[in-house]
Amino acid sequence: MNNPLRILQTLDLILTKMARDDENDLADIGFLLAREPLTADQLRAAFTRARVPDIPETQALFCAAQPKVLALAKARERGGPQTG
Repeated sequence: MNNPLRILQTLDLILTKMARDDENDLADIGFLLAREPLTADQLRAAFTRARVPDIPETQALFCAAQPKVLALAKARERGGPQTG
């Protein structure tokens, strides 16, 4: 059986970290955005395409993280702080 290794892209990692309510994950997202800048528009598009598990708590955390992640991206675009 041929199972190619799939390497997660920066955006995949960010979306995964958004499903947890953790300040360390938010700091990680800031670091990831510093390494591979993504615009707020790119992030918004990814939010709408993301397949979030059908678990109310996870969906709520993912939704609550969106404005925080967008703020990090916008700060990055303005040359501001990289983490929350």
